[in-house]
Amino acid sequence: MNREALHESLSAVMDNEATGLEVRRVLASTRQDSSIRATWIRYQIARTAMHRQLPPVDLGQDMVAAVSAAIAAEEREPV
Repeated sequence: MNREALHESLSAVMDNEATGLEVRRVLASTRQDSSIRATWIRYQIARTAMHRQLPPVDLGQDMVAAVSAAIAAEEREPV
């Protein structure tokens, strides 16, 4: 996946409009690429500022880990 497409997918994840495949690709990329993690953090901060909310947690790697764990748990649930 090229960088532009990855950023579009990351934006879709942030807007809750991503497909399951896009979510998995973005999460895998955040684990492997520090620049994607930095973009994820910036998007989280911007979203928080737009909603005038204080961040509930550190928006760094902890957020990525929490989202990854939630998705993994959801995938294990029976349909």
